[in-house]
Amino acid sequence: MLSQEVEEKLAEHLIDRIEDTNSHILKKIGQTIKYMSTLTPSQAYQLGQLLKYRWHLWRNSKRISKSKW
Repeated sequence: MLSQEVEEKLAEHLIDRIEDTNSHILKKIGQTIKYMSTLTPSQAYQLGQLLKYRWHLWRNSKRISKSKW
């Protein structure tokens, strides 16, 4: 069993990591929004199609990896 002091340090460490991760994600979201505002409608459509295609590839590769040969 962990002592109270060790539990507190562990909790602080986890909180710091979560805050760093949140900051990183928010920065990426901000960069993406900035990038998206410079897209033309046709570029946005192409990006959507690429993401949709990528999703289907990922989903199908997961199905294949789970199937038994």
